[in-house]
Amino acid sequence: MDQKRVLFIRNPFIRAYQDYAFPMSTMENDISANAWIFSNVIQLYYSLEQKVPLTYFYEGITSNPSKYIPIFDKQSFNIKTISNNTIDIIDLIMYCLNDGYYFTTTVDEFYIPNRVVYNKTHFSHGIMVYGYDPKAQVLYTAGYDVTNHYKFPNEVSFEAFKKAFKNNGRPEENIFIFKRNNKTYEFDCLQVRELLSDYLHSKNTSTRLSILQNPLEGYKFGISVYTYLKELIYNHKAGYKRVDWRPFYVIWEHKKCMIERIKYMYNTKHLLHADTLYQQFINIEKCARIILDLYIKYSITLNIEILDRVNSHIDNLIISEKKALELFISLIVE
Repeated sequence: MDQKRVLFIRNPFIRAYQDYAFPMSTMENDISANAWIFSNVIQLYYSLEQKVPLTYFYEGITSNPSKYIPIFDKQSFNIKTISNNTIDIIDLIMYCLNDGYYFTTTVDEFYIPNRVVYNKTHFSHGIMVYGYDPKAQVLYTAGYDVTNHYKFPNEVSFEAFKKAFKNNGRPEENIFIFKRNNKTYEFDCLQVRELLSDYLHSKNTSTRLSILQNPLEGYKFGISVYTYLKELIYNHKAGYKRVDWRPFYVIWEHKKCMIERIKYMYNTKHLLHADTLYQQFINIEKCARIILDLYIKYSITLNIEILDRVNSHIDNLIISEKKALELFISLIVE
């Protein structure tokens, strides 16, 4: 293993959370990858009771879709198993990468350069390894940098990674590896129609997946997720200081994905007369971006008056999105 090895990676357009950013950044622009993304990444959900943040819904088992994406071969093994059997983590990573597998695990970011907590405090978080250079003794990794943006490459020395893995603080979690298989995935127009309808009417999508587990309880789905943002704003007005821009980012990112879906479905002849719909979602995406920017501005200034503007834009966004979704569903050609 004396040759440099780097697997394909790209900037994903879904990257608010690592559970989606990791697999999406490994998907080359092939027919099956696009078909899976645009068939499935539609529904949103959250639960204050279960402490699940506003994020994308996939199969109702976990917010991490990697384990269930059909165009991936995947394996997992417990971190404790590796540690207890004195397996060299760098050798294991190189073996996996040489076999084409991306390597994800949990590490203590205290030891990972260009992270918010680097050399400051101990914090366990996910990381994806997609390459290595044995001569330079470094791994090429992807994750969230000091500005909390998904970035790569981030070079981590073999020794630093060993320390980060050894002290990860979550030995009960699994190492997860995955790679593209040779399966194809056809675009699922019926799935899109159903998920758009679920989203529009705030339906609990997990009720259609009871073969996998009992339907989720205590969750909000679809359009109703905007109550998460409104509750957060209400809490800020009541004196809650901790800011979290990620749910606002997810909303904006979700609209960008809708625009890409419209273009994809029009080009594949699954949508008729998409011009009006496309323009509606362009305006919706702009509104979502304004909401995100205003919240970021609030996080810097803590000016309560900004929150009233955020609330007003959310109300407008809900009205516009409901109208656009009704049009979207009506234009679908199966």
